[in-house]
Amino acid sequence: MATFEFILILVVAILVSAIIGQFTHRVSLPLIQIGTGLACAVLYLSPIDPTLDPDFFLLLFIAPLLFHDAKNADKTALWSNRYIILSLAVGLVIAITLGVGLFISWLIPAVPFAVALALGATLGPTDAVAVASMSESAELDRDDNALLQGEALLNDASGVVAFQFAVVYATTGGFSAGEAITSFSTLFVGGIAVGAVMALVLHAVETRIRNSGMESTTFYILYDILCPFAIYLAAEEVFGFSGVLAVVTAGIILGSYHDQRIGPSISQLNIKSQSVWDLLSYLINGIVFVMLGFQLPRAMQVVWGNLEVSHLQLIGWVLGITAIIVLVRFLWLLATNYRAGRGANRTKVKWKQRVLSALITTCGGPKGAVTLAIVFSLPYVVADGSAFPQRDLIIFLASGVIVCTLVLANIALPLLAPATEETNEQSEMQFAQRRIAVLQKVIARLNAQIEDDNAAAIQSVVVSYLNRISRIRTQNDITDPRLRDEGTNARLWVLQFQNDYVNTLMDEDKVDLVLGYAFLKKLDRMENVARHSHGSFRRAITRIAKRGLRSVHMAIGVIRKSVKPAGLEDKIAMTNLQIEVEEATIKQLEGMLDGKLFSSTTVASVLAAHHGTLARLRQGIPSITQQIASYNEDFNDMQAVGLKLELETIQQEYEKGRLTRQQARSMREDVYLMQMDLEGFIA
Repeated sequence: MATFEFILILVVAILVSAIIGQFTHRVSLPLIQIGTGLACAVLYLSPIDPTLDPDFFLLLFIAPLLFHDAKNADKTALWSNRYIILSLAVGLVIAITLGVGLFISWLIPAVPFAVALALGATLGPTDAVAVASMSESAELDRDDNALLQGEALLNDASGVVAFQFAVVYATTGGFSAGEAITSFSTLFVGGIAVGAVMALVLHAVETRIRNSGMESTTFYILYDILCPFAIYLAAEEVFGFSGVLAVVTAGIILGSYHDQRIGPSISQLNIKSQSVWDLLSYLINGIVFVMLGFQLPRAMQVVWGNLEVSHLQLIGWVLGITAIIVLVRFLWLLATNYRAGRGANRTKVKWKQRVLSALITTCGGPKGAVTLAIVFSLPYVVADGSAFPQRDLIIFLASGVIVCTLVLANIALPLLAPATEETNEQSEMQFAQRRIAVLQKVIARLNAQIEDDNAAAIQSVVVSYLNRISRIRTQNDITDPRLRDEGTNARLWVLQFQNDYVNTLMDEDKVDLVLGYAFLKKLDRMENVARHSHGSFRRAITRIAKRGLRSVHMAIGVIRKSVKPAGLEDKIAMTNLQIEVEEATIKQLEGMLDGKLFSSTTVASVLAAHHGTLARLRQGIPSITQQIASYNEDFNDMQAVGLKLELETIQQEYEKGRLTRQQARSMREDVYLMQMDLEGFIA
């Protein structure tokens, strides 16, 4: 079959599976893609053999997948679960490799031990994409989800390295435990070192290009796509270390730099880059699963045609290997959870919870794209030129285990972690709350991008999002006791903080008493307005008594100022004091976004207002006309960025299972309408 025709069939199969997946919520997308590939192979009446160079296969599929996952990994979750994740990513992979190797050697004597180890190594890594593609009938908690994602990110590297050692053992026949441990450590440490150095170099090059004034979105996206291939080739071909570990390490480091970048242009680049990477990741995973469907007929024809092995035996071998993997994984997770102290009180209830968590995590770790990519890279010949022993059988067994683990996850997860069912009214209320949650996340991301030159524009956009949240609450009769008069209470809290801050400056002789007194009088008037002239008499008396202690010193200053009217220096001094107070207020509010004292929405609103005030103070307090002329264009740009961030957040919530397909589509349509209105306004 011509290469172009084969690629075209793969893309069409992925599109067909995507359509089918929209109507079959009970079946995971990887299973649908496997079935679509199988159907394509059968329709062609002859098995399709997708032959690829093994090293090229790892480079083409594994490197970009791991790089993308590493860049977007939750670094906090990885760190908080680091011990369990490392145990699963390294220890469990080795345990499965040895367990499957010993079991296959005992069950199928015709398979050499080294080849059995290679099969075990291919079955060590899990596939997080397969878990994410499960239907919404399964609902994983935050810890289990973080554990599965972290494990899937790191165990690919250990699985590939273990597989490479097993293949060397199988092709050359030579093996030394000491040499293997030394080489294994060298590959690991060297791969991590190369990945770290390459990440720093690539980041420095990108920074240098950006500082030169180049702002081409196309260039930076292509640069980002080429990074994993460059890192992998440098580690494998130049230094001879683990390219997989180098890619993972570089992805994590570059992702950390990525999280620290802010600004409207950067946000637009990130949104477009994420869209491109989502498409590439979807295509790569889809191609691999469809290729599995293509491969099944060929594997079945060769292996099932062997009269020495019955079909029942083949099925039994697949089920037996699956059972061994599930058992080893469950016992390892149970022991790891116990040793890590997940649930410190070892009561009977806690023990049941640990068992349930271990079962969920066991079934939630199916094999998938990485396993298939690794097993496809098996060589065809060994060192002496003879055929690689039992290659077709190994591919068949690996393919069968992938299907079994996917089916197990598809069936068991909804039973172990069922999603809660909602009535129509509850569903509408939940949808409204999820819409609010999406808007709140967009507000948080906008606040994270505030700088001196865009504060006013972001403030206006944030206010528009707060108004949308208010309308949703009103339309759906959503009441929250915490939000009752919370805006007023938050503003009063800020005024009290500013009052205390200025008093502290005056006590430490950092501010002129007359200047500080004038500022405090201004705060008093603002507080009276906020309280609608119903101020606290006790607090007013307390402040008056405290300031009375300075009356003598202040009287002298007042007399001096009355003789010499306030000039430019006094106005500058007052402006500088206001700037200092606003900076301290903003710093204090940023530490309150966790929502412990006031809701994050309320804090975000107050924070945006003070950012706008600070920006106007630094710009010399321009007139209203000057303000409109100066940031009207920035406001339009920032509003467009906000809508793009909203689309991205909707997609993320949909992928995490927090929004249904219908809910996500409805929310996207609303954003598309707002984008059309904005484009018409700009035009």
